[in-house]
Amino acid sequence: KVYKRDKQTAINALSRAYFKCEIDSNHPTFKRKNVNVDYTEPHHLIPMAAQDYFEYTIDFAHNIAVLCPTCHRKIHYAQAHEKKDMIQHLFASRKAGYAQYGIEITEELLLSFYKILD
Repeated sequence: KVYKRDKQTAINALSRAYFKCEIDSNHPTFKRKNVNVDYTEPHHLIPMAAQDYFEYTIDFAHNIAVLCPTCHRKIHYAQAHEKKDMIQHLFASRKAGYAQYGIEITEELLLSFYKILD
């Protein structure tokens, strides 16, 4: 199932992070070809595939992490122990803010969406 995403919401998240990787702002990237900002990619920390679990939308800037291309691929395709550290780092900086959007989530639930179970 594909969920509608608002492009402007992703742009707002990228801008909020100053187009820097939220895992490490010093990660190398390159400049976008039409705009003089670093190339980074938006990533829904609570994956859009989990939308049906929640009453309210999870497509909001607070839920969108800004990642360099390497970290974005890593959070999707790395081994579980590597992804877990990234997810925990990103969640720690956001967990308090989810309630204002009507989203109740624990670190354990978030990790389960990534199939990371202890």
